[in-house]
Amino acid sequence: MMSFFTSIVTSCKDLKGKLRMVNAEAGGVSVQNRQLMQQSGFSSVPKAGDRITFLRLGNVVLGIASDCDDRPELLEGERAIHASKSCYMIVHPDGSIEIKAPKGVEITGDLVVKGDVSDSVGALSALRTKYNAHMHVGNLGAPTSPPTPAGQDIGGAGA
Repeated sequence: MMSFFTSIVTSCKDLKGKLRMVNAEAGGVSVQNRQLMQQSGFSSVPKAGDRITFLRLGNVVLGIASDCDDRPELLEGERAIHASKSCYMIVHPDGSIEIKAPKGVEITGDLVVKGDVSDSVGALSALRTKYNAHMHVGNLGAPTSPPTPAGQDIGGAGA
């Protein structure tokens, strides 16, 4: 006989990145050390208080899905990977991707961008154009004219 029931996670442990063993309780029913099955390519360790759905097949009980209240709101057709309401990546139906990462984004490896890069002020290409056109005056940085040949005094501190 197969049945489903929902419970509340009391704890969940990731065992060497391979299995998630979950404990849960609800309505006087306690489930201890049951494997949590997850979609290939997506992994999470539910926190205490999250809801979980179990599948019972005879004497075997598996956690098959977990859910929490701390997730971003989505519109029809959107997909999200999230840690909380304030930390997520949403793929919109139009092909755009929205990332909210309050602690920043770290990328290990090469980053290739095909297209323009912009910030809240404007496009990076506009900043680059403005930078390339600037000139330093006097002794404030890079010279604005070719360097003086060695040994030729241009007048200054030693003159």
